[in-house]
Amino acid sequence: MRLLKLVLLLVIIASLNSASVDAQADSRYFDQTGCTVQGRFLDYWQQHGGLAQFGYPLTDQFYEPVPSSDQLNAPLVQYFERGRFELHPENQPPHDVLLSLLGKERYSNKYPSGAADQLVSTNNPYYFAATGKTIGGSFRTYWETHGGLAVQGYPVSDEFIEVSEIDSKEYKVQYFERAVFEFHLDKLGTPYEVQLSLLGKLRYQDIYVERQPVTADLRSISLLSDDEGWAVGLDGAIVQLQRGRWKKTYTIPPSAGEPYNALLSVSAISSEDSWAVGQATSFRGITLRYKNGIWKAGKSDDLPVMNAVQMLSASEGWAVGWDSSGTIVHYKNSEWKIEATPSRYNLNALHMVSPNEGWVVGDRGIFHYHNGMWNEEFAAVKTALYSVKMLSSTEGWAVGEKGNILHYISGSWQSVPSPVSTNLFSVYMLSPSEGWAVGEHGSILHYMGEAWKLVESPTSKQLSSVQMTSSTTGWAVGRAGTILHYQNGVWSVYNF
Repeated sequence: MRLLKLVLLLVIIASLNSASVDAQADSRYFDQTGCTVQGRFLDYWQQHGGLAQFGYPLTDQFYEPVPSSDQLNAPLVQYFERGRFELHPENQPPHDVLLSLLGKERYSNKYPSGAADQLVSTNNPYYFAATGKTIGGSFRTYWETHGGLAVQGYPVSDEFIEVSEIDSKEYKVQYFERAVFEFHLDKLGTPYEVQLSLLGKLRYQDIYVERQPVTADLRSISLLSDDEGWAVGLDGAIVQLQRGRWKKTYTIPPSAGEPYNALLSVSAISSEDSWAVGQATSFRGITLRYKNGIWKAGKSDDLPVMNAVQMLSASEGWAVGWDSSGTIVHYKNSEWKIEATPSRYNLNALHMVSPNEGWVVGDRGIFHYHNGMWNEEFAAVKTALYSVKMLSSTEGWAVGEKGNILHYISGSWQSVPSPVSTNLFSVYMLSPSEGWAVGEHGSILHYMGEAWKLVESPTSKQLSSVQMTSSTTGWAVGRAGTILHYQNGVWSVYNF
C-alpha cells in the first residue's frame, strides 16, 4: 500500500510539472488573491459553479500535512473562499476531485449536541432518510440548481438562526455536508437571496491563524491607525492589530515554500493589502503579501535577504538588505527587481519621501535616491545606522549603533547629542519638533524640538520598532513578543 501511494505521489508531481509547460492553457491566475488554479482543480472549479459557488482561491495547490507520521497520506489540496478541493488520483474522473466535508465538520465542531431551535421546512419539503433532515423553499431550489448531492452533499441540520462569523449578522441557515446556506432577506427575489458561507476561509483561518499571543521577537511594526496594523518578527511571526486589539498570529501554509527564519519588516498599504520581507531558512530573501485576508509568499528565488520594506502604493515599493554587499530592490510592474547600488555594506532601513526621492542607511554610509539613481550622500558614518525617518526632502533623522543620532537639515547630515550609548533601532518623527526613538534595554527617547531625552520605559527588553499615530498615541514592539502602547502620556506593556 505504501509503495502504491508513493507511485501515485510521483505521478501527481510529474503531472504538475508537465502541466506547467502548458500553463497558459491549463491555469488561471487570480489577481484578487495572487493565487493560481490549474489542472483538474481548474476543471472542477469551472464545471461546478466557478466564482459564485466556490469564490476566489485563497492558496495555490499544495500537499497539506495530516496528523500522521506517514506523510504519503498528505493530500493535494487547494483552499477557496467557500470550499477546499482534494485530489484523489485513485478515483476515475470526475470523482478524482472531491470537496472536503467542511459543512459537516464545522457543524459537529460548533454544535456537538445539534443546533438549538431548528425548524423543519414545510415549504415544498424534501426529506432525506440518510440524515433525517429536510430541505425546502429557497434552500431546496438552490440545492437542486447548484449541484445537488454531488456538490452540496446531504443536509446535516434543519433550518435555524445563526450569527455569522464573517459579518456578525443574523441569518437563517442550513448546514450541508459541503456547504452552509444563508438566507439574505435583503436580496429576496434576486439570484443572491441564498448565499454560501465562507467555509473555506473559516477553515483556513482555524488552521493557519492562531488566536493567541506571540512569543517570538518582533522586529517591525506598520500601522494604518492606532486601531489597525501589523507587526512581524522571528520564526515567521505575524501579529495583527484590529479594533485596538493585537489578537491574531498568522502562519503560512506549505504552499508558501520553505519555513521562515525571520520576517524583518512590514509595510501596510491598506486594510486589505500589505507586504512583509525577511529571510528564509536557506538565507534567501522572502516576500509575503496580504490580500483578501490571506498572507501568501511571493516569488523571491533570486532575491537577497531584505531588512526593510516600504510600499508607496499597491503597485510600487522598495526594499533593502544584503547579499555579498548592500542590496536595493524595487517593486514595480508586479515584480521585485534588484537595482544598481553604490553600497558595499549591509543596508538596514529606508524611507521614501516620494516615488522619486528617498534615503537608505546601513552599516556604513547614507544613500540618496534622486533623478532615478542611488548615490552615496554621507560617508563619514563610523557606526551602523538602523533606522531613518524623513519629514521631507530637506529634513530627517537617523539612529543607530551606540546611541548615534543624526539630523539632516540645511542639506547635510549632522550628529546630535544622544542621552544613551546603547544601540537605537528605530526612529519615528511626527513633525520637525516631535519624535520618538527606541532601542536596547527598553530605552525610549523623546524629542520635543530642543534635545532628545530618555523617558521612563515599562520594560527592559530590547525594542526594535516604534510608530506613532499622533502626539498622544503610538505603539512599539520588541524582544519576546513585547508590545508597548503609548496613551495619555504614558508607555505601558500591552497584555493579550
